[in-house]
Amino acid sequence: LCKNDGHCDSKFSQPIICDDPEKLLMGLYIGELPHEVVGKIFKRQLFASKWFLDYKISEDILLWLDLYGEIKKAVFLPTRQYYYVVRENSRMSFNKFSANIFDDLLVMKHLRDVMPQFSKSLGQVGERRYFYSVIHILQKFVKYEVTERYATVSNQYHHEVRQDIFKLLINPFINLKMKLSLFLVSMDVKLFYKTYILFLKVRSSIT
Repeated sequence: LCKNDGHCDSKFSQPIICDDPEKLLMGLYIGELPHEVVGKIFKRQLFASKWFLDYKISEDILLWLDLYGEIKKAVFLPTRQYYYVVRENSRMSFNKFSANIFDDLLVMKHLRDVMPQFSKSLGQVGERRYFYSVIHILQKFVKYEVTERYATVSNQYHHEVRQDIFKLLINPFINLKMKLSLFLVSMDVKLFYKTYILFLKVRSSIT
């Protein structure tokens, strides 16, 4: 992503060449490689029968899943040279709560359901992406003060996390901070909310 001063951030400093489909998908989905389709060049024949599914956000994530095994070699360069403009009513707007965020969870649920068929490790990565999305949504509820409006949804997430908590705690792709968040949700969503509010207050006082 390029800033106004022309400086471009990158996840890596040297070109990365990947010729292993599993490692490619894993790198894209755990954040080691940029998954955005924008800024990438593909062979045209890869899209003879594929296109984006109808989601409001995160639709490009599923495209990589659809291309699994068909990309024999991918090269990532250590520059990110594109800009995007965030308009007031844009899907990319960050200044208000948008129900579009639930589409992200639908995408991640698809990852969680499909990726175990490829390998155990990719299954754990899919699980990671899904529950990271759950935590992200709960944080948005707090940030935009809509926890009461989505109380029923929050309770559904609580039961889902609680059901899988032991599996999540031993998932090697979930970091300690996220495991703590998931554990709090599994105990009580309101406890997670209170802890996250405290975290935001502490962070605000420091900055």
